[in-house]
Amino acid sequence: MSTLLRQRVRVELLYLLEALTKRRGMAALAEADPPERAGLL
Repeated sequence: MSTLLRQRVRVELLYLLEALTKRRGMAALAEADPPERAGLL
């Protein structure tokens, strides 16, 4: 496996992980907040 390919795969995984944690954070926010405040976000 070439170094460039390995580096690109690592970047893709980091983006995916960041997107997942961000979505989980937004879901946690929506659960914690009342619906009217969640509608403002």
